[in-house]
Amino acid sequence: MSFALQGSRMGLIVHAMAGFDYERAKVVLRLPDAYHVEAMIAVGYPGEISDLPAKYQQREMPSGRREIDLSIHEGLFDSNRLVR
Repeated sequence: MSFALQGSRMGLIVHAMAGFDYERAKVVLRLPDAYHVEAMIAVGYPGEISDLPAKYQQREMPSGRREIDLSIHEGLFDSNRLVR
């Protein structure tokens, strides 16, 4: 979480990945036997949607997740209402 927040502050995209080949990652990274791959995270600057193949461009839209304003408030609460 701290890694992702710091990346965001620096204008980076930090994306944790699942479904990768743990054993192949260990081989490609030449990890000694005492080490294990536990996570895979891609870090980079955001690109242009137009640089993606057409089939992926269509996927680049808001996720439909709950709006952040419904979970996060700025300011003080007074008697259960927001004071701005």
